[in-house]
Amino acid sequence: EHYGQSRNYFEALIQQGAVRVNGQQRKKSFKKFRSGDVIDVRFLVDIGTLPLEPEAMDLDILYEDDELLVINKAAGLVVHPAPGNWNGTLVNGVLHHLGFASSELSTLPNAAELRPGIVHRLDVGTTGVIAVAKTVSSYSVLSQAFAQREVQKTYLAVVLGGRKSFFGHPKGSGHRVEKAIGRSTTDRRLMTTLEGGRPALSFVRGIAREKELLLVEVKPRTGRTHQIRVHLADEHSPILGDTAYGWHHMNRRYAQLAQRPMLHAFELSLQHPSTAERLTFRAPLPEDMRQLIRRMQPEVGESLDEFLS
Repeated sequence: EHYGQSRNYFEALIQQGAVRVNGQQRKKSFKKFRSGDVIDVRFLVDIGTLPLEPEAMDLDILYEDDELLVINKAAGLVVHPAPGNWNGTLVNGVLHHLGFASSELSTLPNAAELRPGIVHRLDVGTTGVIAVAKTVSSYSVLSQAFAQREVQKTYLAVVLGGRKSFFGHPKGSGHRVEKAIGRSTTDRRLMTTLEGGRPALSFVRGIAREKELLLVEVKPRTGRTHQIRVHLADEHSPILGDTAYGWHHMNRRYAQLAQRPMLHAFELSLQHPSTAERLTFRAPLPEDMRQLIRRMQPEVGESLDEFLS
């Protein structure tokens, strides 16, 4: 077995077109490899490739009805099963919360497309609001809303350094960061800003500061992988505690206060998939970010009360 999965699992990935060699799909098993061939594998998670196990989990639920489940994700919780984290993810916890048993999953309608219900992602170290669709129809509606940028997301981040251009913006606006993002050519696990990447747009607004630490509000208008972390790092204001894109010497200095990237999905605003009512959800800040923010002084015209209440 490789990555904790069987040969049959990888055969299923090949059949579903999830494995490419030098950018080309392979419909059969791989033979005749050559030195320098690049193999890309998308680790699909559905009933056809991976038995998903419901697992009891203490979920911080912000809202729930027949169509929609909104959760305040904890730091360290992986959203979706992947190599190295096939179990103990938010997906496993949601399945248990919804009352599914392992034996029932294969009988679900459209089970081969089941994720189940995850319409957007948060990195493992990121906390905050995440929406989960409870039905196939709501999954379709919400996925389309995210794709068409009809969902408004607001994040809070504690960053290092800081640009003067982050400050002086009225609420609802911010410093425009519009830089395309693509996968790094030197480390395929990371993303970077580069010409020819996928368009990415974020607005950053400074709220408070304490010496070299800043509290910023980030409103991403697109949803690229690691977008906020990459954009802030490219602006010479990396997120405190971010070991992938941050400043290692500063992360060590604040290691007792920031043991993860200080990034929180504070607010999510979307239309309900059935009623089309506009709903806004907020997730309380975790204690590690609260401790850092309490040390800060808000900029003129700003208040920290709504973040610390």
